[in-house]
Amino acid sequence: MTALTDSAISRFFRRLTLSQIFWAGCVLTLLYAAFSRGAYHSDEHYQILEYAHMKLFGTPTPDQLPWEYGLMMCPGLQPLIAYGLGWLLVQLHLYSPVLLVFLLQLLSGALSIGTTLFFFRTIRNELGGENGEKGFLILSFFSLVHGVSACPLQRRNALR
Repeated sequence: MTALTDSAISRFFRRLTLSQIFWAGCVLTLLYAAFSRGAYHSDEHYQILEYAHMKLFGTPTPDQLPWEYGLMMCPGLQPLIAYGLGWLLVQLHLYSPVLLVFLLQLLSGALSIGTTLFFFRTIRNELGGENGEKGFLILSFFSLVHGVSACPLQRRNALR
């Protein structure tokens, strides 16, 4: 058996460029975002989509929303983004709750890619050369943790 440095995996790894790893990671992240299902927490629906729907269409009424709404205890950035995107879809006569959540998922994936790239550029000099950079990008984009954390908003919630 040959040494690890001569293995097919090692040769493949050496031929990969940082650009190839980055773009493959971007595609995988966006695909994961587009096709993810399920929900991590009910607040994804009840404190983001439901608030945005109330602002767009007037339903549900504020007294029908979770108790946090009346006490102004919830963050406003995510509902604001959902509202803005929903408003744009309404203006274009394209509004659908499923389309809204799909676009929010893609936005979440794109933001995840952006933060990974920002972090990579920040610590690039500490990675010890091209092999360290390749390893960082592979672990960042192709680990299960990245896929799960990159796309928290789920399409199923739009149908509630």
